Amino acid sequence: DLPYYISNMVLLKKSLEPSDPRNMHIDSVADYSTKSIEKIEEINALLLTAKDYSNSAKVARATDLLNNHLQVYSMQIDNGISFLRIRYKQELQNNVSELSNTLQSNSRFLLITSILFIGFGVVITYRNTRAIVKPINALMSSVRSIKQGNYDNKVSIKGNDEFSVLGTAFNQMSESLKSSFNQIQTKNKELEQFVYIAS
Repeated sequence: DLPYYISNMVLLKKSLEPSDPRNMHIDSVADYSTKSIEKIEEINALLLTAKDYSNSAKVARATDLLNNHLQVYSMQIDNGISFLRIRYKQELQNNVSELSNTLQSNSRFLLITSILFIGFGVVITYRNTRAIVKPINALMSSVRSIKQGNYDNKVSIKGNDEFSVLGTAFNQMSESLKSSFNQIQTKNKELEQFVYIAS
């Protein structure tokens, strides 16, 4: 596991800024891992054969290395890794919190923007609907007026769109109906006088 720790510490250190305080702990873990490997190699060199295990001086030296050096190094490695885990956990929590705040802020922005666009759409729809319905209502009112015999009622639709053209055509039709109706009334009066005179 120690060579794995060393290679990961080297990669981790490359991803950090040189002034990052975690570098000190990374160096410590790598240093104690290297020292541990050296002590393990020293123990392996001392106790290479079965005969070496019979030599009490070599076994005592290996036990001393194991108890006084490897345990201390192992504790230092564990402490360094624990510190790094705590720091990275704090950093992860801070990043998650920052990301959450950013997402909340963006969500609010999107919500407000959506509400504004919907409001803007409603206003435009209302204005466009009103621009269509108002001329139609004016035409309908004039149609009812003509239906009741009031041919003098004119439609007043402003603009240069289809509704103003329709309003102009409607007014011309109203004038034509008025003229035709007046001609019919005049002819009826003439016929009534002719019938009166003839009887």
